[in-house]
Amino acid sequence: MSKGSAGQPRRKKLAVDRFWSKVNKTSYCWEWLAGLDKDGYGKFNPRAGVCMGAHKFSCEIANGPVQPGFDVHHECENKRCVNPAHLKALPKAAHASITPRPMAGTRLVSQCRQGHDFTPENTYLHPSGKRHCRTCQRERTRKKAV
Repeated sequence: MSKGSAGQPRRKKLAVDRFWSKVNKTSYCWEWLAGLDKDGYGKFNPRAGVCMGAHKFSCEIANGPVQPGFDVHHECENKRCVNPAHLKALPKAAHASITPRPMAGTRLVSQCRQGHDFTPENTYLHPSGKRHCRTCQRERTRKKAV
């Protein structure tokens, strides 16, 4: 074992400590600051040779192992979010039926063009599948009334 300062053995940082050091906790989503996979989801290596979704690791910290045949769903629709309160393990079929899919050539974003978060409370999902910002809609309605 290698020695640190004052001859003390160096201790490896625990995976959980390494994980949380890569997270920016905001008032709503907890943003993953480290590596992303090709689809924009956070990725984390809890130990040598093991790579997993950062959101899955967070969900497992809070709730225990995710069962085989289940996926972790972001209720906030933010791929970089690792807030356990926004994550829910669902059967793969149920997850596939509710996960919004961006149109070809676009990506799923967490904010509207004006910078308002697409939270469950602030998002209207049109039957066509397009999301609309409720804050922007209220502002447009107010301007029309004046």
